[in-house]
Amino acid sequence: MLDLNSPTLARAKASQSLSAALQERIDAALAAERAEQPPREYIGMSELGDECLRRVYYNAEQAPRKPFRGSSLRAFEAGKLYEAMVARWLRLAGFDLRWEQQEIVTADGWIKGHTDGDLVGGPAFPGLIYPAIWENKALVAKYWRPYVKAGLRATEPKYYGQIQLYIGYSNYP
Repeated sequence: MLDLNSPTLARAKASQSLSAALQERIDAALAAERAEQPPREYIGMSELGDECLRRVYYNAEQAPRKPFRGSSLRAFEAGKLYEAMVARWLRLAGFDLRWEQQEIVTADGWIKGHTDGDLVGGPAFPGLIYPAIWENKALVAKYWRPYVKAGLRATEPKYYGQIQLYIGYSNYP
């Protein structure tokens, strides 16, 4: 919290809560770690699903982009943890889940995607045919409701495009 009553920025900084100070430190560490990673030398299938063709082009040309905010980097980390939990739950529920990313490559390696895993067997559900690509997205209820109401295609065309590319380029029958 910024203390507007303090005559100097130093005092305002000192008045921050421990929680905010820790969050800033963690965010800075995650940003530094991310900055050390080499840039991708391909365009991701998730990027190709974007409705904004200009953004797709800029991503393909590796134009400079803003670094991810700390909150986004924390969300990515949390998503990995949720993925592990859901994988465990699916297995407990009787699904045969191969939880290893399948790399899908096309255009001489210029375009790639990485699925979260494959459901190769399990309980019978209407409309579920094995094998099936498993793509896990972790959302709070507020953001999940539109997916339930309108479906993936209408709610998030980018993810819909990503999944369609995975299906089209996978080795499934």
